[in-house]
Amino acid sequence: MTLVMRIAFPDLPPVECSPNWHKHHLPWAIRKATAAAQEDMICRVREQVAMGEPLARAKVTVTFTVPDRRRRDKGNLIAAAKPWLDGLTLAGVIKDDAWQFIEEVYPPVVYEKGVRRTVIEVSEHGL
Repeated sequence: MTLVMRIAFPDLPPVECSPNWHKHHLPWAIRKATAAAQEDMICRVREQVAMGEPLARAKVTVTFTVPDRRRRDKGNLIAAAKPWLDGLTLAGVIKDDAWQFIEEVYPPVVYEKGVRRTVIEVSEHGL
């Protein structure tokens, strides 16, 4: 597998993109946060490379780094990161984020005192 790109976000996924975020049940706030996360990914991709054809098969590894040992639901972090995967599709990095086209890997959450970060690595994946 060849690493195509590595994108580091200086935070965890937006809480507004989590399926458990219900602040006043504002669907427009969720849509706005989702669109912002997708656009953020597109901009970061364009800063790195000019993409040709999207990868037909890709391995996408998402690593979350948390600043403290507080209990967190990894499933919520994964769900909240979904707009970033959608952004990879919209930016033309991957063909689609359906299971037929990508293998998603979520290593154990990393603890690093005072650090909040999400790193997304995209590699070519053979069939």
